[in-house]
Amino acid sequence: MSNNYIPFYIQTQTITQTQRKVRSDKCRDIKFPVTKEEQIRLKSACKLADYRYKQLRGNIQKLTQTRFNTLLLKYALNNERIINWNRSYVDSKVYMHTKPNEEEYKTIGGPYGISITRAISDRKSVYCLVISALEIFEQKGEIRNEFLS
Repeated sequence: MSNNYIPFYIQTQTITQTQRKVRSDKCRDIKFPVTKEEQIRLKSACKLADYRYKQLRGNIQKLTQTRFNTLLLKYALNNERIINWNRSYVDSKVYMHTKPNEEEYKTIGGPYGISITRAISDRKSVYCLVISALEIFEQKGEIRNEFLS
């Protein structure tokens, strides 16, 4: 039997896909590399912010590290003047996570986002945003509502 065998009939299936709307609260997970020192700084800042976060939100839930990193990212996106883009960026193989919503993700990695306009990777842009916000957080000396809202 030859390999060019063609069956009598070819069953065709039409797949109809409807374009579904993206949920407005959908989040994207972005991991960014940090050094051991930066990881320790982020973890200790998260623990400091946890008590104030519970007071503001009225939650019993603790402030997770990913949520804290996301709050720092949002703060930096709202205050772009604080960002230092000239940071040394090395993939240290130690990662932390942030989960921006769809709109914030488009600001970072969308077609006209920060990553494209500055010609850097999404991870580097998130790294610069989060670490810049962390430095401001540490300089303020107190936990203010502006970081945790």
